[in-house]
Amino acid sequence: MSIQDNITAQKAFGEAVDSGILDAFDDLVASDSVDHDPAPGQGPGPSGYRSFFGEMRTASPSCISKSRT
Repeated sequence: MSIQDNITAQKAFGEAVDSGILDAFDDLVASDSVDHDPAPGQGPGPSGYRSFFGEMRTASPSCISKSRT
């Protein structure tokens, strides 16, 4: 992955979190990805990230990442 591709992917991930459109993780996270520092109870792949960020947004609606350029 090029540096620019990595930047683009990171921005898309942040935008998914910021907007609450967490289904975007299906296109951004590999189905077999494993977070090596997961939150308690966080599962693997897109569903794990969707669950984690969904809970974070519910607990703190102002939880946004605001991607930097």
